Amino acid sequence: MDGLLEDGLNTVVRHRDDVVGHAVLIPYDDIGELATFVRPAYQAAGVSTHLIRGLLGHGVANGIDHVWLTVSRTNCIAMNLYRSAGFETTAHDRGEHEMERSL
Repeated sequence: MDGLLEDGLNTVVRHRDDVVGHAVLIPYDDIGELATFVRPAYQAAGVSTHLIRGLLGHGVANGIDHVWLTVSRTNCIAMNLYRSAGFETTAHDRGEHEMERSL
């Protein structure tokens, strides 16, 4: 977790005094790997959409022009979220899909 906070571009969503969502874009030159984390009680509240939109803009401002991620193939809600944010499936593995998009 320390590497994510130190090396990545991070954004959080708070509700009152609690962090309810966190997303990180880990840069590798002009490519970034996206990871999102949302507390279960807030997963249907639009937190992930807010995190992704903000973080992708932050990535562009920091010279990232392509983003990828992996998601469990059984996590249909997350896959639909990423598709709505412009990601396309580029590889299928047994348990995961790799998704990518240009910025």
